[in-house]
Amino acid sequence: MKTVNEVAEDWLIAVQKVLKHSTYVRYQSIYRRRIQPVIGDCLPTEISQIMVKRCLGLGGNAGPRPSASYVNSTMNIMRQILLYADPTINTENLMHGIIKPKTVQKAIEVFTAEEQRRLLCVLEQQPDTYKTGILICLLTGCRLGEICALKTDDISMENETIHIHSTVQRIQRPAESLSDEDMLGTSKTMLLVTAPKSQKSDRIIPLPDYLYSFLLEHPLYGEYVVNSTKLMEPRTYENKFATYQKMAKIKPKNFHTLRHTFATNCVAGGMDPKVLSELLGHSSVTITLNRYVHPTNEMKKKQLNDVYKNMGEVLR
Repeated sequence: MKTVNEVAEDWLIAVQKVLKHSTYVRYQSIYRRRIQPVIGDCLPTEISQIMVKRCLGLGGNAGPRPSASYVNSTMNIMRQILLYADPTINTENLMHGIIKPKTVQKAIEVFTAEEQRRLLCVLEQQPDTYKTGILICLLTGCRLGEICALKTDDISMENETIHIHSTVQRIQRPAESLSDEDMLGTSKTMLLVTAPKSQKSDRIIPLPDYLYSFLLEHPLYGEYVVNSTKLMEPRTYENKFATYQKMAKIKPKNFHTLRHTFATNCVAGGMDPKVLSELLGHSSVTITLNRYVHPTNEMKKKQLNDVYKNMGEVLR
């Protein structure tokens, strides 16, 4: 029987053929950093629940407890590898009774109307490609990776549309591709351009009139919308965005807040949820409503008042 490490290498070769490259690299990293050091030399039949807990970071050692995401992703990879070794292995018994950390739902922020006004003032002053990209995200809901990969040719002024079909992210290089120089720490990551998050994320977004007029007045000339001549590093662009927020004197929020704000603005404006779902590139309306639509107090109050306005005769 093969060891877990031998099985894992076979499994990685098999899944590499069907996974996006970024997903494959993430799976490889999870195995080699969390699982291999603990059970790599064991036979699949020798694994105990104590070993499983150590892989999950739940072995009782001092230090911060792992996140729910860390535990779930590690369990998923471990389960797939063990079942690849032997489909009859009872992985449920191995993982039975393991108490996983609770998933903490982070509060999602949006920009208030006043914060949007201040940000727009900054973006409209001496606009450049960086400011233009942020404006596009605020008015269309593009993701960070999508705007960094967006090319000027993807914007059709004739058809008044934006075609989102690529995304960029910085990932770890696959271990087998690292040279001796890389192993010294000079280049362990790489920028990777791929198809967007899902099939529905490849989408056509109409240009809002305001954005169309802005692009007519401030045309784009380089290969890329942001940074013109070369691919934009997402982390660098996040830092740019933080600078603009500081200039606008608003509380710093992450780049994805632009997308949340776009969705909330659309709902407040009465947009059909199905239309919004397609603009955001979601596979279902449920994802859009649950994840990206955040009614403000003003929206709640207005709709409550609308309800009671129609009940005027009853309330007199």
